[in-house]
Amino acid sequence: MSKTLHVLFIEDSEDDMLLLLQEFRRGKYTIVHERVETAAAITAALAKKTWDVVIADYLLPTLSAPEALEILQASGLDLPFIVVSGSIGEDVAVTVMKAGAHDYLLKGNLKRFIPAVERELREVENRNQKRQAEAALLEAFNKLESLVEIRTAELVRVNEELQAEVEERIKAEQALFQLAAIVQSSEDAIISTSLDGRVLSWNPGAEKLYGYLAEEAEGQFLDSLIQPNSDFALQVLQIKYPVETVDHRQTMHKRKDGEVIDVFMIVSPIRDASGRIAGMSMISTDISDRRTIDRIKDELISIVSHELRTPITSLQASIDLLLTGQLGDLSDSGRQMLEIAANNIDRLVHVTNNILDLERFASGTSRLYKQPCNVTDLLTHAMSEMQDVAGKAGVTLHVSPLFSEIQADPKRIIQVLANLLSNAIKFSAPGGRIWLSAEIRREDTNPTARAQPIPFPYLLITVKDEGEGIPIQNLDTIFEQFEQVDASDSRRQGGAGLGLAVCRSIVRQHQGNLWVESELGRGSTFYVALPLGAKRSGDIQDNQFLGVMYGS
Repeated sequence: MSKTLHVLFIEDSEDDMLLLLQEFRRGKYTIVHERVETAAAITAALAKKTWDVVIADYLLPTLSAPEALEILQASGLDLPFIVVSGSIGEDVAVTVMKAGAHDYLLKGNLKRFIPAVERELREVENRNQKRQAEAALLEAFNKLESLVEIRTAELVRVNEELQAEVEERIKAEQALFQLAAIVQSSEDAIISTSLDGRVLSWNPGAEKLYGYLAEEAEGQFLDSLIQPNSDFALQVLQIKYPVETVDHRQTMHKRKDGEVIDVFMIVSPIRDASGRIAGMSMISTDISDRRTIDRIKDELISIVSHELRTPITSLQASIDLLLTGQLGDLSDSGRQMLEIAANNIDRLVHVTNNILDLERFASGTSRLYKQPCNVTDLLTHAMSEMQDVAGKAGVTLHVSPLFSEIQADPKRIIQVLANLLSNAIKFSAPGGRIWLSAEIRREDTNPTARAQPIPFPYLLITVKDEGEGIPIQNLDTIFEQFEQVDASDSRRQGGAGLGLAVCRSIVRQHQGNLWVESELGRGSTFYVALPLGAKRSGDIQDNQFLGVMYGS
């Protein structure tokens, strides 16, 4: 009885295919076949029929057997792929077998053809049976696993709940351990009390600060131990009047040995699970040294303000008298020496004033005297102050005033602009140009990458130069105290690195902002943004520029 086989021939010769069909008939097979000879035809044939075996010639006009094999492998079908070709080298045969062909036969010797086909058909059947067995085994395994999961689900749930409870308890214990370690290692005094004011805990920091050991303090009333000198401290420490929220205060306490110390206290309520206040906690820091430093600093500022500025003023006046010739004629070398002395005294006055300004800003004693200011007046005053300096440096100054008003302290704003112009002149080469301009920003029409915007509308003053530029890593640090682009700047250009810090403090005191954009070798642009304020924003008109040039 003949057996039916579906055979796909990849063959460009009809005669060669007929020869192979004859071999199939000798092997008592009925063949359903199709002959293809292009990649597209192979793909289409594999997609539309179920084949038992693929017989391929090695070399066709448009493709080779290895290429046809790649198409079969890409289709995902598991079919015997047997190459039947003319005489070719042994190395080619080895290559095609390594690529995945199941056998290689010569057309001139077809004795092994039918046995090879039958062998590969059996191999395919074995592979199919193996896959089916593996699938059945996997299905059985999955069913068994599902049964196990169902049976153990409750155990797993209980175990997870237990594990979560254990982990939560471990975390709580770790948190308590860490908290205890922090409290024990803290240099600050950390104290907790009951609602009636008795000490519950007293850490080593409290022992060091107040002089009482923990065993001496615990159980005692806190107010009886540290004897506060202020009414507030007494009220806080008598816990029958507990604070409802965290409170921060500076006060004075007494140590066990009677020494009075300055402390900074943070007092907080301790609440129970229901949210009711159950006690108080207090963290105390000894700030006696800080207070001493503040007093020394205040004394130093006083010395700088009175003892240093007075002789400097006298020196300035004396040198001015000499330079103006009111005390007699001067030789050229004498005049040169006096001019050097005058310049250095001016620098000393500038540094002294900057130090005093920064201290006033830090202490909050600096005051602004705001008034309606004409923007044009601010710009031209600042420009006039720096005109002589620019002329000596060979630098041209350009100003584009804005005919509008702003609420500001005119003296302070002119100080900022003059400082920015001074820096621009210092770092500009002879023949350089500097621009001072202003505009009203009502929306972000031309945003700058480093700007920290303030609410619209605002006045934007710009100081632009063609100088050396600033490295990108210094664009923020130059506004810090004693910071310069390069340590050599103070030697080459003068200054102590305080001017920009003062400028930013003044601008921020106006609720404005100061920033810079720059690139090495391409100059710098400093931006001063000042709020207009709701009261006067309606009076300020759009930009009206008048180009005015001042030059050397």
